[in-house]
Amino acid sequence: ALNLQGGYSQLLGSTESIGYWAHLGGIAGGLWIACRMKLSNEAIEERHRELGSSVIDGKAIVSKAFDEVGGFANAEKSLLIALEKSPNNTETIVAVARLHSFLKPSEAACNYYLQALQLLLSGNSPEITSIFREFFSKYRKTIEAESQYRVASLLYREGDYDLASRTMEMLVDQPDTPEPFREKAMLLAAKLLDKLTFHEAARVYYKRFIESYPASEHCATVLERLETPSG
Repeated sequence: ALNLQGGYSQLLGSTESIGYWAHLGGIAGGLWIACRMKLSNEAIEERHRELGSSVIDGKAIVSKAFDEVGGFANAEKSLLIALEKSPNNTETIVAVARLHSFLKPSEAACNYYLQALQLLLSGNSPEITSIFREFFSKYRKTIEAESQYRVASLLYREGDYDLASRTMEMLVDQPDTPEPFREKAMLLAAKLLDKLTFHEAARVYYKRFIESYPASEHCATVLERLETPSG
């Protein structure tokens, strides 16, 4: 508006020579490029994601943001609009999961977390372990066997032996775990328990491994470990 006012005054010769029309041309050119590149969809998605995500900070409600957006219902509405614009945006999916599980864990939120975790794994995102910790703290359950083994391996590299071992023990005991991953999970659980200095518990898993998979290529290593004094 100021540039239009200045440009009009310039035409009347009542103002100094400032590039009002150049500014207006830049604005018009930017709008034209944005329309051609369909940047409006990205802008709408980003704005709605910001609105919906701003309500919850960690485990607390941000009261100012909560009032601005108009409560949980409007926050969810904004996030669903953002999700419609970009269905595979993990930031939005996690925000919806947090919103749905803020008061208490729900099946809907669980499904959103699972969707986000699979997308993060497929993209090898470094966020996968932090989102998994968040998911596990609320639901105390594992994800699909192959994915869970990958997450446990990442947790192992980060030094989070406790959570990695808990998930591997759960995977071993779940009846629907495919045998190739049960074998891997059992071996990793034993290694992790050793790392945690729970040597007797580790020996139980090593012995169980030998009994369950006597033809495994890892048996020689496991037998050697069993012959080593604990600690």
